[in-house]
Amino acid sequence: MIYAHADAALRARCWLKKEGVVVDRGVRTDVCITDDLMYVVIDPELPDDLQTALMLIMFRGAVPPDEREYPKLIKSVAEGLRDRTIWTLYKDHRDVVHYLLDRWSGAREYMGYGALEALMRDPMLTEIVVPQPVAPAAKYTHIPKNLKEQLDYIKFQMVELGRYRRVIAVRNELRLPTNIVIPEPLMYIVVKQLLPSLTMDRPMLTREDQIYKARIAADLLEYNVNVRKVSAYPKPSKSLLRPYVAK
Repeated sequence: MIYAHADAALRARCWLKKEGVVVDRGVRTDVCITDDLMYVVIDPELPDDLQTALMLIMFRGAVPPDEREYPKLIKSVAEGLRDRTIWTLYKDHRDVVHYLLDRWSGAREYMGYGALEALMRDPMLTEIVVPQPVAPAAKYTHIPKNLKEQLDYIKFQMVELGRYRRVIAVRNELRLPTNIVIPEPLMYIVVKQLLPSLTMDRPMLTREDQIYKARIAADLLEYNVNVRKVSAYPKPSKSLLRPYVAK
């Protein structure tokens, strides 16, 4: 959810491409639609070890909005996995890592949607959907504290049990699968990130408001997450407007 992975084979299938949907300090994210109607978010290339580190940072909870704290996050993951390669790779890809963490934490001008940020900025998309997984939702009885065990837990849920959600981009009435895949164990974090923007229509001051917020979170986890874009308001045709504008 922090990073959208697109390998060379997927990029080669691009048919319609838009470059520079997000541009930040020399780093950019592109989007494209493939010949078989898949919506692809193309983030800057990042080694697999760093992708793993970012996923674990996301799984562990909040990301500080101050980029001066980012090296501590990467270093803690590298030490937890006992993998010095992660720290070396971070120094080589510092700008990209900071861009991705800013995008997820909501720092500076970002909304905190992570890999969904590029989709939110595409004026042609009317809706972003995180559908219910095909496999039954995971039941969280125990979350390992050890980083290596956390990584094994996520991979087991996703690969062995098939508990993951593929984000869908809706363009008018056309539903396009994307290359953004969210493992089910990360859905609690995604919902926590999306909830503020879904509940800002009224202040959360009373006990009933907290229950209301909890019900929204439960519905999002059990069924699906829909991010409806403000730019998607339907515009009536001139023929429908004629009775109201005629003198």
